[in-house]
Amino acid sequence: MDEILNAVGEATKSEWQRSFESFRRAAEMSDSDSKRTIREERIPKEILEYQKEAVRIGVERRGRLWLCDEQGLGKTVSSLILMAQYVEDWPLLILAPKAVRIQWFMEAKKWLALAFEHESTLWPNENKNIQLVTGKKDCAVQPDTKVMIASYDVFANNENAMLPPETNVWKCIIFDESHKLKDPTTKRTSTIKRIGMIARRVVLLTGTPYVTGAGDLHPQLEISAVPMCRQRLPNFFEWQQMYCEERIIYTGSREISTWTGCKPEKRAEVRGILEAAALRRTKKSLKTQLPVKLRYTIYIQAQKQKTKNQVHDLTEKYQRLKNAEVAYQQGEAEISDRPPTHEMNALFADLAKLKVDSVCEWIDETFIDTLDKSQVTNDKKFLVFAHHILTLDALQNQLTKKLSKKDRRLIRIDGSTSEAQRNRSLEQFRSDPHCICALLSITACGTGLDLRCASTVIFAEISANFAVHKQAEDRVHRIGQTQDCDIYYCLIPDSLDDIAYGSLVSKLKTCEQVVKHTQPLPPSTPTHRSSSGGQSSTRIGESPSKRPKIATPPTAHA
Repeated sequence: MDEILNAVGEATKSEWQRSFESFRRAAEMSDSDSKRTIREERIPKEILEYQKEAVRIGVERRGRLWLCDEQGLGKTVSSLILMAQYVEDWPLLILAPKAVRIQWFMEAKKWLALAFEHESTLWPNENKNIQLVTGKKDCAVQPDTKVMIASYDVFANNENAMLPPETNVWKCIIFDESHKLKDPTTKRTSTIKRIGMIARRVVLLTGTPYVTGAGDLHPQLEISAVPMCRQRLPNFFEWQQMYCEERIIYTGSREISTWTGCKPEKRAEVRGILEAAALRRTKKSLKTQLPVKLRYTIYIQAQKQKTKNQVHDLTEKYQRLKNAEVAYQQGEAEISDRPPTHEMNALFADLAKLKVDSVCEWIDETFIDTLDKSQVTNDKKFLVFAHHILTLDALQNQLTKKLSKKDRRLIRIDGSTSEAQRNRSLEQFRSDPHCICALLSITACGTGLDLRCASTVIFAEISANFAVHKQAEDRVHRIGQTQDCDIYYCLIPDSLDDIAYGSLVSKLKTCEQVVKHTQPLPPSTPTHRSSSGGQSSTRIGESPSKRPKIATPPTAHA
């Protein structure tokens, strides 16, 4: 903690010093925390060394950690394993954007079971231990709840109804995408900040702690700092005056003073504060532990009950058709009872249309929402692949609206795009810093394109042909690429996506056995057993289930 003394200005240096000296004295007197050792049996052997390091540092900091690792380095798993060290302070509250709640549910289900593998009494029933809150109707903490997962908005609007009945206070909290807590004058941030400051153990997760300016850091510093340090922290307005630039907005009738960015002469100081207060590692710094290409399984959830019912109906209909097909193949039914192949394939197209809203919401939360409208660079480009025209149309409509809010654009190329327009669009995507998204048909654009200007690929639909996906991935993962490539597969759990993705995993495994050094796909949902054998596991969101090197595949998780 001494590093932070070199990061703050001379005017506040003595205050920070007194704060940290007080903390050290208090820590020395604390038998329960300062001398605590890591419970190694609660650290799954599957996680990587740098993830274990995050857990060790979190324990050293008494369970208060601001983890700012670059996206894709496994912050989700690191935070869960760290909180498993403090199960005596549970139940655990996980607050996250609405779009990633289901990802957290799947992650917690998987990794906490592994963390308590040798202490089964601490995790007796995973189906009841995790409570996923969808709204006001199901927000009350249930008797068997050990982990509650909710969105920021739902919690802020129902705080009193969501308090643990025994303690009436949350002692352990994980804040995902903590950079969203940037305006303490709003009800949501003030509520979240208050419970975070009261909690005994907190983990803040963000790959982008600084989005609009130095002011973004203040609420996160307040939450993550121990009380004695927090007392010496300037208030939000003083912090803005110290580190942010003032901007006057004229509404047509009056002027409004706002604070944004960071004063040039204060940037090194703010960077030093962030480096000292938070833990941040990048893919580049961990190159020896990470592969060049990372594949992720992203689980999304239908947003409306009507859509959920439609997804369920599609799955049931497919099963009926599949049973009829099996009956025919086994000679138990006539050909007249055999379902047409196109009828079964049409169900996957129907599912793709139902996924669009959730896919776009996830893309917005993960790649668009954090963009700075005033600073345009070439390092934020990504590809979105889909197959059906109606799906491409819907994606284009929604993504165009979301991108326009950040002064960004997209291109679209499918089978109907003329060669001349195709070339113009590709050149625009490569050269225009405002054009950051390429919406592509997986059949029309899966081969022959060099799109190294991007490093991220998102599959909104799943094809049963693994070669099509491999070719599409290689639009960015090719000779000359200088950045790690992130590949995302968007799935709805317990749906036809499981079937399509399970087939994909199986076929790629077969290819693996024939052609060596093929990078395996992450497995499908925990409730689905892939045909590759063994029980499937799930890595979600920025949490890849496997991060194998091309030549030597260790298991890695995020």
